[in-house]
Amino acid sequence: MISTLEDLHTWTVAAATAELLAAAMQRQRLQTANRGGVPVRIGYGLGIFKLAEWTGHSEALPGDETMAVYLPD
Repeated sequence: MISTLEDLHTWTVAAATAELLAAAMQRQRLQTANRGGVPVRIGYGLGIFKLAEWTGHSEALPGDETMAVYLPD
């Protein structure tokens, strides 16, 4: 898949703000779980993570890693 920076910006905002999802689904996605020993402000939900006020998604493959994050105004 090939994306531009503008594509990623559009997708990141849509994923973090649930523009394409029902409100109930977004609430479920944002119910994050914390791992033991990890600061409370870091959690992972259904395909989305929260890091303090940031919301995002990351992918990692051998030799490649991508992260897209959104910080509301």
